[in-house]
Amino acid sequence: MSVRSSIPRSRLLTTLTSATPAASTLVPPYSHSQSIPQEPSPSLRPPYAHQSLSDGQRKVHPKLRYALVDRTRQQKEVEERYLAWASSIGEDNVQKLWLETLEGLQAAEGSGVSVSFFTKIYADDQTRVAEIPFHQLAQHLATKSTVKDLKRIGIVVVRDVVLDADAQAAGEEIRSFVQARGGHAAYWHQYLLALRAHPSTISANSQIMSALTGKEAKFIRADTLTGLASSRSQTIRLDKPWTVSFTHILASKAYIQSDQSLSAHIALSPSRPGAYRVTPSIHAARYAALRPFFRPQQSRISFYNKEGYLHPSNWTATSPRYSPEPVADLPHLTNSIDLPEIRAGDIIYSHSALPLMSAKPGGTSDFLPVSPLGAASSQEVKEQREAFEQGVPPPHVLANGSVAIEEAGTKETLLSSGGRSTMGY
Repeated sequence: MSVRSSIPRSRLLTTLTSATPAASTLVPPYSHSQSIPQEPSPSLRPPYAHQSLSDGQRKVHPKLRYALVDRTRQQKEVEERYLAWASSIGEDNVQKLWLETLEGLQAAEGSGVSVSFFTKIYADDQTRVAEIPFHQLAQHLATKSTVKDLKRIGIVVVRDVVLDADAQAAGEEIRSFVQARGGHAAYWHQYLLALRAHPSTISANSQIMSALTGKEAKFIRADTLTGLASSRSQTIRLDKPWTVSFTHILASKAYIQSDQSLSAHIALSPSRPGAYRVTPSIHAARYAALRPFFRPQQSRISFYNKEGYLHPSNWTATSPRYSPEPVADLPHLTNSIDLPEIRAGDIIYSHSALPLMSAKPGGTSDFLPVSPLGAASSQEVKEQREAFEQGVPPPHVLANGSVAIEEAGTKETLLSSGGRSTMGY
């Protein structure tokens, strides 16, 4: 079956041009100065046990302690939820969704401007992802066409949510703490808590989640420093990708899918342009979720060109199996573009199933996931709060056995009402 775009290039260009707000532009460059991180500002400098010492003096870190953690139940529930989601789609429907998704990907590629006024053809003929300054976020999200296009492309960079110097200083302190712990990940260090509780982080999360999902951002999923391309959601509502929660029934048991459909990563160090790549289309998120359902009948070497290998007739449906890691082989995503330079303090918002690829293995920058969660995730947040009070990793970290623990937290550890609210207090 041939997969072709039904959208004429000329008509699409006209539509996208007319959708652009007249009052402002969302394309770079922005004036932005990077300062060398000195002492972080008071907004990211709460009192804590491992405070930095001045004048090059040696930092003192607490001795490592360990605890036994059993996440067998959570592991089983994650696998069962995935199987419930997969079985709910149905064989006939999955084939239909697959073909629609491939058509959508090819339509985006054929348009030459992705699918939105958020991307633009420059003089060098390069398509680029847009950047919205944080102080202009409310203005742009008030425009319906902006929100519609954001939902279609699935990604946007919000600039200057946290000051460069503050974000970089926090990243350096967290990395130092992790190193002192022998490389064991940290989740409850005071700088991590401060970044999640930062008023601008909470504000940006609230605005973006409300605009894209229609739901309130009540909580934040606690995480550790990671690479931008380290993980993505494997289950989404395929007909309505921005839905926050939905229910499936398997073996007479209801499973609530409360995986967030919105991911947020705040940069704690800069990365060069082109360090990461993305296919700016919600169809890419759908494709990544559907990819485990299909396998090629013949390998790449059986064809003279890639078009034959990628043609829908070469792909047949199969029963997916749960894997803790999402599928990495995504051959139909041939229209990826470079992300712009990412600066410390920027937040990248994307659909949680949208693949973000590192140009080099391992990534080139440190990011802290600060993904918003809605009310449907109240049980996860309850368990997350209990983990915080015990100093163990949060519940989505499916660790079993001995783990290095951190200082146990309390409600009073969180120094702002916003910070307490995002943890469910």
